[in-house]
Amino acid sequence: MAAKGGLKGKNYGYPGSTDPDEVAWHYKNSEGTLHRVGLKKKNELGLYEMAGNVAEWCGDWYREWSESNPPEKLSTNPKGPSSGTEKVVKGGDIDADKFEYQANSCRISSRNHLPPSSQIPAEYSEGRLYDFVGFRLVLSDAK
Repeated sequence: MAAKGGLKGKNYGYPGSTDPDEVAWHYKNSEGTLHRVGLKKKNELGLYEMAGNVAEWCGDWYREWSESNPPEKLSTNPKGPSSGTEKVVKGGDIDADKFEYQANSCRISSRNHLPPSSQIPAEYSEGRLYDFVGFRLVLSDAK
């Protein structure tokens, strides 16, 4: 929801734009280097780089979606199953768009998965597919 701009979202394919170069560091514009947050355009909620640079390792457990097994409601923020073996990874990273089949990997809808471990198994790290995964800290506004 935060990447989409919350209730202020304009339904862009990328967080705050229709152009990934404006809002995300990816393979074609990062020169293979991580960048500090805040150098790209912010989204409707004032959040910077909710896609690209590093992919976001989410708290939600991963479940394969298909036509016969869709998320609960496409218009909401589906949470996925209550347990599992892999966590959801979203938003692409600086290797996003490296290959033609990854052309939309910085889109808000981009979704992958990774085991929740500090030790990434070799089958997941081959080809640097998961070298740039991070997370975001979220704090509530305690008044």
